[in-house]
This record gives sequence, C-alpha cells and structure tokens, in this order.
Amino acid sequence: MSTALLEVDRLSRWFHKNQPAEVLAVAAVSLTLRTGDFAVLIGANGSGKTTLLNLIAGSLTPHMGSIRINGQDITRWPDYKRSRYIARIFQDPLLGTAPDLTVLDNFRLSYLRTRSKTLRWGITTGFRTEVRDYVASLGLGMEQNLEKEVRLLSGGQRQAISLLMATLTPPTLLLLDEPTAALDPRTSESVMQLADQLISRQRLTALMVTHNLKHAVQYGNRLLVMRNGTLAADYAGQQKQQLTMADLQQWFY
Repeated sequence: MSTALLEVDRLSRWFHKNQPAEVLAVAAVSLTLRTGDFAVLIGANGSGKTTLLNLIAGSLTPHMGSIRINGQDITRWPDYKRSRYIARIFQDPLLGTAPDLTVLDNFRLSYLRTRSKTLRWGITTGFRTEVRDYVASLGLGMEQNLEKEVRLLSGGQRQAISLLMATLTPPTLLLLDEPTAALDPRTSESVMQLADQLISRQRLTALMVTHNLKHAVQYGNRLLVMRNGTLAADYAGQQKQQLTMADLQQWFY
C-alpha cells in the first residue's frame, strides 16, 4: 500500500481577516495524497481551489492547520524553500521560466533549485547531453529548441518545456495550476497527454487544478471537488472511472 506523501490537516485561510469584507477562502480542509496519486481538483470560481494550491505551494500562509510532506511539517516554509520538493506548473508558462534566457539555461536554473546553492552555474557537456537525451526521449522534437530563447517559443512549446524542466529531476510533489487554460484546444490536448505521460512514467504524485471537465474525467486516479472553501467530494478508484462530464456539472450550479 502506498504511503501518505502530502498531508493537509484542517487548513484554513481568510482574506481581509477581521474586516467587513472578510472571506474564508479555505475552511478546515483536510486532504491526503499517497505516493503515485494524480488528483484533479475542480470547483466553481471562488470555491477555494487556487487558494488551496497556493497554500500547498507556499505562496500563501495558512491562518490555521498544517501541511506535511513525507511526514515533515512545511507549514511555515516559504515557497523558495519548498522548491526543493515541490515543482509547480503555472497557467502562464512564462511565469515559470526566464523568457530572455535559452531553454537550456532555464533547465539549468530549474536544476539548481533542487541543489545546494554552492553549485556553480556553468552548463557542462554532461548536463547538456542529459537534457538533450531527456527531451529527445519523449519524441516531441523539442531537443532542437534548446538554444532558443524561451520567449521565441509558442505557448504550447513553453508549457511543454515547463513540464520537462519540472520533471528532469523528479519532484516529490508536482502542482499543476490550470496548465492548459491559456492554450487552444488542440495544443491543450497535447500538453495534457505529455503531463500524463510524465506523471505515469515517473510515478509522480501530482495535484492539478482545472476548469476543463473533460480533462477532469479523463486524467488522474482521483477527482476532488471544492465548494465554498470546503472539500465537498473525493472520487477515487472505480467511482472516479465511472464519472462523466454530466456528473461533474452539478457542482457548478
């Protein structure tokens, strides 16, 4: 039986706390992801799903509750300290890259986030070969773009590179924040297929926020639904496999 990798215990977060406009965005949410889980998180606008992701990533600090990874309490760790364990894919791929640097330079930056800060910046022949072989192994032809500046790539190519950067050194936890929202439908499908391939091949533990109900049904072994700041449903196993888009639409009314 797989072990608990992420443990969220009664996590709460307010905005404008103790003010007239106070909002309880996440209300005592508890959640456990086991090693190898690929959980998809959906919910209407304002349901708290993005806030929950930001709390796990360290972009926000909870007012109550705790977060543990592999039993270690990271509740008060800032996002830069969590980056050794958590990789995040943003809705806008430029947020996770340095657009004026080459693809290879971006891979090096991503690699260094999980290593001692005393390591030197230089890109060695060995590292160049490692990146090229890793990218080439996925059959996307992206190894031809390693010397290009990221800003010159298409949106789909940027997001694919972001996924590859995040998984060159497999993270303990992969967070995907609406990774296809800014892409056209065809590119969106390609990026999701790549994400699913990487998660499956490396047995990554992943949590993805999406508004795409087709993707919510098609991908992952668990489906989580947030409503009014709470975790309202958790579908897994055969129950998840039998879900349809019509089943999920009820949560948006």
